[in-house]
Amino acid sequence: MIAWRHFGIVGIAVSLAGVVGPPAWGQYPAGPYSAAPYPAGPPAAVAVPSGGPVAPAPGTSVWPSPSPPPAAGPGGPSSSGPWTPAGATSPPADSGGQPGPLLGPDFKLLQPAAVACAPEGPPPSSWYTRVDYFHWNERMGGQDFVNESGALYTLGYVHRSGQERFRIEAFGGDMRYAGYEENDDGSLGPPLGGRTDYLGCRGEYDLLFEPKWWSQGTFLLGIGSRFWVRDIQSGFDNSGNFVAGYQETWWTFYPYLGLETKQPVGRAELYTASHIGVAPFAYNKASDVDSPIYPRTGLAGQVELGLRAGRLSVAGYFEGLTWGHSKTVMMGSEYGVVDVMQPDSRMYTVGGKIAYAF
Repeated sequence: MIAWRHFGIVGIAVSLAGVVGPPAWGQYPAGPYSAAPYPAGPPAAVAVPSGGPVAPAPGTSVWPSPSPPPAAGPGGPSSSGPWTPAGATSPPADSGGQPGPLLGPDFKLLQPAAVACAPEGPPPSSWYTRVDYFHWNERMGGQDFVNESGALYTLGYVHRSGQERFRIEAFGGDMRYAGYEENDDGSLGPPLGGRTDYLGCRGEYDLLFEPKWWSQGTFLLGIGSRFWVRDIQSGFDNSGNFVAGYQETWWTFYPYLGLETKQPVGRAELYTASHIGVAPFAYNKASDVDSPIYPRTGLAGQVELGLRAGRLSVAGYFEGLTWGHSKTVMMGSEYGVVDVMQPDSRMYTVGGKIAYAF
């Protein structure tokens, strides 16, 4: 009877097992939690960007948050401002080269702070050199009185600070002289040949205006000043007569208005720079007379067309200055009291320029 009773208990247990059935492979038994994947006690809630803790769906695995969120405060999770924990890291960049999202310790997606970067402009300073064909001309009575021409060499430096730009340069050259003697009655005598040396410097100041409605153009208001020595060497006329040389010291200034443009050409930039102005004052003092004379107002102009690529640029260059004839002044000289005047005068330079910016 005892054995039969044990067999009955076993049969009842087998019957119950058949009704309930074993759990399917890979599934947890029915019920809100499974004791196997979780530690003792209810599981921690999942931290989500919006909303509070939520209960896991039946049959799904829930991982606890790696660290509790910080207490509410300025910039914290409970405020409206961004919060960037010290331990936040960003996953590696994806295949397209874009950085991954920035994640905080509570798995919140953090918005990276925007950094304002000003566009890189051209370098503020540059050195340049020019080699120009130079021509000086004086006219009396509607005909040429003096012509000088040759190579003029220039070394210059320019610097920009905000809307202001400063330029200084030194120049010099040895010119071929072709002129005439002037007779006592004002007529021209036999032609002369010789050499003339030039040595001088120039400075310019520009105030730049860059309109928002024209990103490729710049207007400028400027003033320039030029100082040079014109050293006429002694020589002989065509009859073999000796003609003594002398020096002239010149100084002038010229206010002007200008325009500059730029246009991208592939990876380079095509640019133009031009200005037009007046030379309202000029000073001329010859070494063989006692007093200076003052040529009348003339014109001043300059044009530059070039190509910039990186720090280097090359350009073609033209400049012109003119003055009207001065008054005739009686003054003492090495030859006694004489009448002195400066004829209509003009100078032109045309050549090439190479610049390096830094």
